Amino acid sequence: MGNMRILRIAAWFGLAVGLVEGALLYGLQEAGWATWTMIRDGVDARILIVSPLFDLALFFCFGLVWAGVGLALRGRDVTPWAVGFFALASFYALLASTGRLNDLASTLLALGLATQVALQFRRRPDATLRFMRRTAPALVVLLLAAAGYALVDRSALMDPDTRRPTAADRAPNVLLVVLDAVRADHLGAYGYTRVTSPNLDRFAREGVLFENAYSSSSWTLPSHAALFTNLHNFENGVDPWFLDSRFLTLGEHLRAQGYATGGAVGNTYWCNYPTGIAQGFDHNADYFHNVPDAISRTLYGRKAMEGILHLAGYYPNPAKKTADKVNQEILSWLDSRTSPTRPFFAFLNYYDPHEPCFPPAPYDSRFTSAEQINGREPLDTHDVLPEPLPRERMQADLDAYDSAIAYVDARLGALWSELERRGLARNTLLIITSDHGHSWGEAGVYGHRTSLRREQLHVPLVFYWPGRVPGGIRVPAPVSQVDVPSTVAELTGVQSPFAGPSLAKLWLDPAAAATWNEPVIAELSRPRRDVPAEWPIARGNMRTLITAQWQYIEWSDGASELFDLRADPGAQRNLATHPDHQAGLARLRAELARLMAPPAGSVAVQRKPDQP
Repeated sequence: MGNMRILRIAAWFGLAVGLVEGALLYGLQEAGWATWTMIRDGVDARILIVSPLFDLALFFCFGLVWAGVGLALRGRDVTPWAVGFFALASFYALLASTGRLNDLASTLLALGLATQVALQFRRRPDATLRFMRRTAPALVVLLLAAAGYALVDRSALMDPDTRRPTAADRAPNVLLVVLDAVRADHLGAYGYTRVTSPNLDRFAREGVLFENAYSSSSWTLPSHAALFTNLHNFENGVDPWFLDSRFLTLGEHLRAQGYATGGAVGNTYWCNYPTGIAQGFDHNADYFHNVPDAISRTLYGRKAMEGILHLAGYYPNPAKKTADKVNQEILSWLDSRTSPTRPFFAFLNYYDPHEPCFPPAPYDSRFTSAEQINGREPLDTHDVLPEPLPRERMQADLDAYDSAIAYVDARLGALWSELERRGLARNTLLIITSDHGHSWGEAGVYGHRTSLRREQLHVPLVFYWPGRVPGGIRVPAPVSQVDVPSTVAELTGVQSPFAGPSLAKLWLDPAAAATWNEPVIAELSRPRRDVPAEWPIARGNMRTLITAQWQYIEWSDGASELFDLRADPGAQRNLATHPDHQAGLARLRAELARLMAPPAGSVAVQRKPDQP
């Protein structure tokens, strides 16, 4: 009888804390009060089901353990201790799940509250049990109501196609593909000797390739924000925060022109709904794509993913969405459109090349043995890494990285074949790029979001549209990825609200290509958390100006670097203190300050029509 009572108490705690946790995560996010942690691990209404069901199962397992303890102690009543433990686990989950308190503070507060609950149970056990029995039906009703709210397809209640203008006749589809964390020089079209990208190479040969395209930052969220808004990060405010709804995105503009808009993203941390990246999308497939991903949106599910699996020697992220899944999601959306003749704007983010890389078979044996790829503990470049890193250890991760690139390239080819089979490819503008690169030990720097070195900013950029975009053109001029929205607007024939220049001029007008002198700048804010002193960003906020020959980097503390990219493409020799380059360094510093100076009054941005 005592053991059954413990199990009933465990179930009550699990259901109660799960309902409150789900409501907290969803409610704070929808109210705009989410912390960085909550945005990174964003949720939708389905958390109102996932959280209570997962916590119910987890606490029931806790209850089985306590029942076993009671049996081991020969029938001794351990219920008060079990109640204290359940209360501790419940309060900790609620305090820590929002990211506003660290683990120590959450634990201490939860311990104090749990002690009071345990003492109350010891003093009045019958009253406490009566309260649980009487409220249990209400918890079940709340769960059913939450399920009804979460599962109803609200988009189906109001078809967005019925309230937008009709796009121009024969308006082209637009497919924007971001290869997350893929640096340009690991692709065949950019001279890489390994065969990592035959499909991208073909699109590059038959389209336009920009040899020196740069992202606006060295990590996902700000670079995607710039890619969608035609605004640099000092203008749109992203990094250190998410994209504000005041700023007009490419998706919103095309939607207003009559396009169906949808996304499918592998990077569910920074391309999800609460970051603002999905603004203007009729549909965005981000998280809850499988059971492991769903439970990782809860506090204890996430801790199990991050800690317990690693302790068991399992390093692949079971919640990481594969390129195959991304393809499936975007094709499903395309097939489900209520107006299949309406042009579409589709955005894809392939996340597999982002560390830690564990490409599926047979790609895990593309450049080394599958055992070498799948049996390794991957590098964690968010930690301080030894310098120089042992070559054999880094090589395994490099092999995995290149293998993951080969995998997403194959999925890109498969997606295009599916569009051809559906008769959609002929009138589709394909744009292939990346959000940032990745350092593999250059100048002792690893990872990304650690510096503004060229290998973290130099990204692929390919435009492919047979019959409309000429083939076999390579543009050497340095360009910024931030100008993609203006280019899309020109190529699709829609009126552009974006202030930046169209990159199409560089292949449509040879004279314009010869005189192109648009600035390329990038920025990186120091993370709010403590970062290793070895990271360049540890010194403070960074910004850079890149020309055809020079890269100038400066920190908020006044330090600077200068590299001659023509003579030193690997940026190994810092010329900032060289006496022969002081005049040039001063000109670059003044130009960067001029470009990033806010205009008088307020920042000049593209706001939505209803915004001041």
